[in-house]
Amino acid sequence: AELDPVREAVIKRIVELTEPDSITIHDDMGIIATVGRGMVHNPGTAARLFSALSKASVNVRMIDQGSSEMNIIVGITGGIAAYKSPQLVRLLKKAGHEVRCAVTGHALEFVTRVSLETVSGAPLYHDLFEGNGSATEHISLKDWGDMLIVAPATANIIGKVASGIADDALSTLLLAMPPERVLMAPAMNSQMWSHPAVQRNLETLHAWGIRTIGPAEGELACG
Repeated sequence: AELDPVREAVIKRIVELTEPDSITIHDDMGIIATVGRGMVHNPGTAARLFSALSKASVNVRMIDQGSSEMNIIVGITGGIAAYKSPQLVRLLKKAGHEVRCAVTGHALEFVTRVSLETVSGAPLYHDLFEGNGSATEHISLKDWGDMLIVAPATANIIGKVASGIADDALSTLLLAMPPERVLMAPAMNSQMWSHPAVQRNLETLHAWGIRTIGPAEGELACG
């Protein structure tokens, strides 16, 4: 398909400044350029690039293969495994990543807002309408994050995403996030895990490009 003049000019400028390894064009996400050698984080290159693109009405996302640090959103849902989530955040921070947390209301029955904001060093995204500073926080957070890890991912959040339901902070963020940038760690009772509805929903997520890890076997809360 032919490129419109604005996108064509943007791609030309990206090539001139960063010699990208690849450029991908998405109708919904705009232009994604993957570069090497840490060029995006070179102050001179970055300044020239974003100065040249600042007036373009095109979403441009640069993925720097020369840098391992990422902006990671940890999504937490209302499962007993949520008590492990602060440790996950701590380990991601220790590895050099920037981390922000987004939770469901039920997640806060298992882990506190204070603990998550303390280990992440960032405000908690927990409510669509209260204290987030913007009614479009889910969009700005999506733009900030390189990856969204949902751990634990309950049957409820899996079903919501598979059905296109966005009725709280985390589910709204998940529907705004490109599927290939989402990783889910399912955690639930084994009988729930084996239910045909859950397995069907997982198949839907996988078909969209959402990745899952686990679940592992372990002691259940019900004994």
